[in-house]
Amino acid sequence: MDHAELTLRDQPQPRQISLDEYWMPFTPNRDFKADPKMVVRAEGMYYWNDRGEKLIDASSGMFCVNAGHGRKEIADAVHRQLSELDFIGRACCARGGADAR
Repeated sequence: MDHAELTLRDQPQPRQISLDEYWMPFTPNRDFKADPKMVVRAEGMYYWNDRGEKLIDASSGMFCVNAGHGRKEIADAVHRQLSELDFIGRACCARGGADAR
């Protein structure tokens, strides 16, 4: 496949990126590289692409963002949990504490 590049226009100073590292598992890669759909930020139920267009995220509930993007109360709760205990393998131990069930 040929080398592909894209100029991202999401910042005051456009920047050139290589598309060679992008592999889209559910999209024909040649189609993606011919007309890349680059998302640069999200808030609530919307995405914004690198050209500043606001897009509805119609598939977020299928995977993991059905509560919306960028929700401060969710980010704060995740931060508190990660600061206390980020991971424990189930093969060796269990999580203790007041809220353990």
